Amino acid sequence: MPNALPRTVSIFLYGTLRPEASHHHLVAPWVIDSVPAEIWGRLYHVPAGYPSVEIPEEFMVAVGTANPEDDARAADRLPVPEGALPEGDWDWVQGDVVTLSAPSVSIPPLDDYEGFRPGRPSLYRRVLAPVLVAEETTLAWVYVRKSQRGDRRICDGVWTPLSNDFRNG
Repeated sequence: MPNALPRTVSIFLYGTLRPEASHHHLVAPWVIDSVPAEIWGRLYHVPAGYPSVEIPEEFMVAVGTANPEDDARAADRLPVPEGALPEGDWDWVQGDVVTLSAPSVSIPPLDDYEGFRPGRPSLYRRVLAPVLVAEETTLAWVYVRKSQRGDRRICDGVWTPLSNDFRNG
């Protein structure tokens, strides 16, 4: 059934939505599984008190749309880039890949929380990117944002509300 609704979608979480974090309740009703993961990027602490991640443009396989079902299907059918290392000053950012049920119901509240408005100016963009899970590369959606004045880069790739390992980014 090519038009069947996808049952799950994978999201890479690196901040306030992670298990045990302050806003995990926004994803908790739909979490089927959660595993530690890493993504190439630059992790920042935003002055407002939350994190953002920037990833290499060449690692963005797709950009999210207003149709979560289509986005979940795209993650299943697009090839996983293998073996490429980003050029430049990138770090491994630590997080979790969570598998969520019911993309049509679970993704819209996350898009709202992250300020993602497909086709319009947005605080974050939801992009499909390669992530490393248990030494295997897979695709997951991740909310990204270009760094801005005042953001502080986190050297160790792990965000906590009290992150104090900064270097100017």
